[in-house]
This record gives sequence, C-alpha cells and structure tokens, in this order.
Amino acid sequence: MSQTDRSGRLSVIRYRLSTQTGSQHEALVALIELLARDSVSNRKSETSRVTLQPTTPSHAEPVTVLEAFEGPSHLVLQSDTEVEYAIEGVPFLHPEELELNQHPEQWIQHEDSIGQYVEVPQSGGDSGYGVTIAELAERLSDTTVSVDHTGISIPQANVKHSAWVNLNAALADASCLYKYPTGEPWNFILPATDSEVNQEIEQFVLGRRPRFELVFDSVAESPVVQFALRTDLSQEDVESLFPRPYGFSPNGLEGIFRIVSVVHPWSGFSISFHLYFGEGEMDWRTGEWLVTEGERISPSTDEQ
Repeated sequence: MSQTDRSGRLSVIRYRLSTQTGSQHEALVALIELLARDSVSNRKSETSRVTLQPTTPSHAEPVTVLEAFEGPSHLVLQSDTEVEYAIEGVPFLHPEELELNQHPEQWIQHEDSIGQYVEVPQSGGDSGYGVTIAELAERLSDTTVSVDHTGISIPQANVKHSAWVNLNAALADASCLYKYPTGEPWNFILPATDSEVNQEIEQFVLGRRPRFELVFDSVAESPVVQFALRTDLSQEDVESLFPRPYGFSPNGLEGIFRIVSVVHPWSGFSISFHLYFGEGEMDWRTGEWLVTEGERISPSTDEQ
C-alpha cells in the first residue's frame, strides 16, 4: 500500500476534557499532573495540556494529547490531513450527543484505612464506587509512572457491528492497527513511522508508546476511557493501595494489572485506570507480541 493510497496518517489521539465547571478544572489538573510524571511527556502549560510523545523510533505517531476544552468532553482521532474518525451512537466520539457534566454533589464520601473513596448512587438503587483522580495520584506519589497505553471501550449494545468494522477499517488505513493475539476484540494501534504504516513494523523498541486500545465491549453500558500505567509497585502493593470496592483484578489477568475505578465530574463516559505490576514482559512493552502473534488489520478486513 503506497502513501497515495491512504487518506492520511493517524497523527494524534486527542482527549479533550471540558473545564466548564470548577470541579472539572480540578480533575483535569490532577490528571495532567499525573500523566506529566511520565518521561515521554511534554507539558505545554501549567494546567491545560500534556502531550505524550513516542521516543523511538524517531517521528513515530500517533502522539497522545490530553487538553482542556471549553465545550463537551470528547475524543478526537485525527490524521495529518485533518481527517477525524468518529462513530455514531458513541457520545464520547460524537460530542454533540453529550450532556455537559455530572453532579459531584450527589457523591457519598467514604474513608477506609488507605484514604477516601466515593460512592455514586445509580439508577435502580445500586451504587458504583471509585476514587477521585487526585486521590489516585496521591496514592501513586511515591512510585514512578509511565503510560503503557490509553484507550476507549465502545459498548456493543449501543453500536452496530458494521460501524465498529468501518471505524477499524478507516484507522487501519492510517495506522498500524493489530488484533489482540488471543482473539478478544481489543485492537491496538502501535505508534509507527510513515514507512512502517506503509509496510510493517520490524523494529521492536521500548520507546514505542503510548499505544492506543480500541475495545468492542460486550459489558459496558457507556464508553470507558482507560489509562494503563506502569509503575514499579508489586502486585501486593497495588492491591493494598486499591482494595475493593473501587479496585479489582480482571479474570485471567490477575497477575498482570489491577483496575481502579475513578469518579469524575464529566458525563457520557467512565474512566478506569489499569495499573501494571513492575516492568512486565519485554515482548509486550516493545510491541513485538502484538506484531508477531496478532494480525495486522487491513482496510479491507471484514471481521474486526
């Protein structure tokens, strides 16, 4: 596939988070400060933006940007030719469908032996639990932080399979997009150079991050934005810092990472943090496992 065959190269994963209320501004500042601790970060101003730039190979894209925005929060997948990829029925990728903000005044504050956490009443009498972004950052203050990947889970209940296929086909035309090797609908974009997008990734290096994960989720009722962080904490450390009901280990992946639910003042999507234990497997960190064991998605692929 030559460069002239595609509409552009995916250059930016851009998370735009609303700062229309004071609580939204405070949450964004806490999130930017946490991600800015990564050695690949390039923080442009005191509170409004952080950019995570792959370091190796040179000129690998997409970069990942988190920034303040005056309108509704949304995610932009943007090419170097200004093409933006969206999917109807997913509010976070279709911002005009969003409400403006949640209501932190409805949160119920709790405290355990580690610190504070929040209960959020749900419809039907159930409750969700989580920690604020500021609380999560405080509990990670004594460890190193690097962003392995960010991503979004798209609810299958709200989106036609054809729309999922079309989105993946468009992104496959503009990036190095791979199926997850074990068959789950967890597709990953690896930062790559222009020549690698046209051909294939053959250089497996540690600086090819953050990657981007696109999940077709059979469980979620609304989009879930994820930030997967690598720390120098052990599994026991992470489990002690983030116990239930706001921290849990996914089935089959208990020894790899722990999921922490986060409460936040934005609407239309959830946020979770995936906290990896220690350095992890080298073939995962370099992308070699995804490239050699997964399957690169083609723009003409029918099943994704």
